[in-house]
Amino acid sequence: PNIIGPTTPATICDGGIIATDLDITVTGGAGTPTYTWFEVSPNPQQLYQGPISFYNPGILSPDGTYEYKVEVDYDGEGCDIAPSTITQVVVMPDPTADPILNDQEVCEQTPSSAAMLEVLNPSLGISNTYNYQWWQTSPGTPIIVGGNSPNYTPATSSAGTFTYECVITNDPSSADCEYTTNTHTLIVEPSPEVDELPNQNAT
Repeated sequence: PNIIGPTTPATICDGGIIATDLDITVTGGAGTPTYTWFEVSPNPQQLYQGPISFYNPGILSPDGTYEYKVEVDYDGEGCDIAPSTITQVVVMPDPTADPILNDQEVCEQTPSSAAMLEVLNPSLGISNTYNYQWWQTSPGTPIIVGGNSPNYTPATSSAGTFTYECVITNDPSSADCEYTTNTHTLIVEPSPEVDELPNQNAT
């Protein structure tokens, strides 16, 4: 038999799963084939043996280069075991960035009196195109705030203590390229109130 492949999957991030299985095309051979998949490096081992031609290694961690091959063995007379070429799965480190502002304390005010939060110097991942999703993580259930931007200015229209984080990702989501910044704590103090003075006009 003659083997074409295995297919070369797209690069993923640490903890990701390849979106498309490793697979081959086989021509020739007689009888019923048995497929035996191997990890060649970094941990040489047999991974699967059976009637299915494709294989997915699942979650890959840590980052690095993982190599795989398959052998096809037909049970027909005179058929030798046919080895494939080696294919690589490249696993990159997750994105990262400089820490965002750690905390601030401001007065209740509209428009916002808070300093803008900024994600600076994003790097790593599988591309230099990053998606940004800001979250208000407390109080209560986390909610999405802001748009797809490295900058976000929290609202200060209500007094209280609020926390924020930004999740940085690369597309596609299947690559699992994701990083969550440190938490920013915003304390919004109530606006000062001035009691109205009594009328002091002389009569």
